[in-house]
Amino acid sequence: MNRDNFKKELFDISNNEFRRNGFTLSVEARMQLREIISAGVDRMLYEELHNDFALSRARKNIIVLSRKLCDIEASPRRIVENRTFTAARFKICPIWPFC
Repeated sequence: MNRDNFKKELFDISNNEFRRNGFTLSVEARMQLREIISAGVDRMLYEELHNDFALSRARKNIIVLSRKLCDIEASPRRIVENRTFTAARFKICPIWPFC
C-alpha cells in the first residue's frame, strides 16, 4: 500500500468514527490527528505496508484512538479539543504504529 493512500484511509476511518459518535474535531485536534497518523505510517516498514495483518492492526488501532477521543465526559460539547486529544493519546500509548 502507498504511504500517502494509507494515511488518507486512516484519517477517513477516524473521521467516520467521530461522525458515527456525533463528534467533531477542533482545528488543532485535526492537525494533531493528521500528524500522529502521518508519523505512525512513516514508522511502518515497507513490509508492514504490504502485510494485511499489519494494515488491519493499524486500522483497528486508529479506531481505538478515535473512540478514546470520543470521551463524552472529557468533551461535553462533543468537540474533540486539543487537550482531549493529548489526554486520550497518553491513555492509549503505546499503540502501534501511532506511539
